[in-house]
Amino acid sequence: MACSTPSALQAQSGNTTWSTAQRDQRNAYIQTINMLDADGYRITRVDRTFLNRIMVQATKGQIRREIVISQATGMVLRDVIFGE
Repeated sequence: MACSTPSALQAQSGNTTWSTAQRDQRNAYIQTINMLDADGYRITRVDRTFLNRIMVQATKGQIRREIVISQATGMVLRDVIFGE
């Protein structure tokens, strides 16, 4: 068995944890969309930028909001509000 040693099991569990963390970071924009929706915004566009970041555009009345999220880290890089 290749996975019978403790170090092999730790390596496997470490990879699983890393994969989970990467998936959570990649899906961070979904949390942003859910928060915007809860605040009454209507999502008008979700797209990728030239640098492979995720851009979410939303509106609420006369207010337009543009949020850019790093797909690698899940961090909000820009949050701009246009309008009132």
